[in-house]
Amino acid sequence: MSTYDYSDRAKPASAHTKAVNAQLAHELGLEGGALIANPIPKEYELDFDEMETVINRALSMAKEQGTKLIAQNKKARHDYAIEDKYEAGLVLTGTEVKSLREGRASLAEAFVSIDRRGEMWLENANIPEYLNGTWNNHAPKRKRKLLLHEREIIKLSRQSEAKGYTIIPLSLYFKDGRVKAEIALARGKREFDKRQALREEQDKREALRAMRYANKRMR
Repeated sequence: MSTYDYSDRAKPASAHTKAVNAQLAHELGLEGGALIANPIPKEYELDFDEMETVINRALSMAKEQGTKLIAQNKKARHDYAIEDKYEAGLVLTGTEVKSLREGRASLAEAFVSIDRRGEMWLENANIPEYLNGTWNNHAPKRKRKLLLHEREIIKLSRQSEAKGYTIIPLSLYFKDGRVKAEIALARGKREFDKRQALREEQDKREALRAMRYANKRMR
C-alpha cells in the first residue's frame, strides 16, 4: 500500500531485500526494512469467504476471556483422594476443538499415562466426531498429548510409581479460548474411604435441603 513500485523476479528474496533497501535509502531517505511478497499460485489460493471465516474465528477466540467448563470426571473424586492438581495444555485437531465448543466430551473412562520418552498423554477420553466434519474428522478416543513443564512430568512420574498412586484427569475446560485439562496425582480409596465419602456427600445434601426448607418457612 506504499505505492512504491519495484519489479525484479530474477534474484532470490535476500537480494531483493538489499536492492529495495538501497533504493529506499537513496530515493526516499528511509532506513526501514522491506517486505518481499511472492504471489501465491492460483491452485493454492484460498477462497476469500473461507479465509475471512477462518480469520474471524481466530479473532473471536483471541477475545475470549475466563473459564468455561466442558466435562468433569465426577467418578474420580469418589474413587480417589486427590492430592496435587496441575493444569495442562492439550494438542488437538480442529474438529476436536469444534466438538468441544459444543460441549461434547466425556472423561468417564479416561486416564493419564507417561511414556518412556517422558511425554504425557490423555488416553481414552471421548470427544465425539464433529457433527459437520468431513473426511478429516478425528477418532473419538484417540491418544492425545498433554503439555506440561518437563520438571512437573518428572515429578508426577516418580510420585505415581508409589503404591496406590496414579494420575487422573479431573476436567476439560476452555481458558481464554484455549482447551486445558486439569489432572491430578491421586491415591485410590479403600472401600471404607469410599463409603465414608458417600455418607459425607449425602449428609451435605441433606443439610442443604434442610437450609432451603428453613429459608422458605422464614419468608
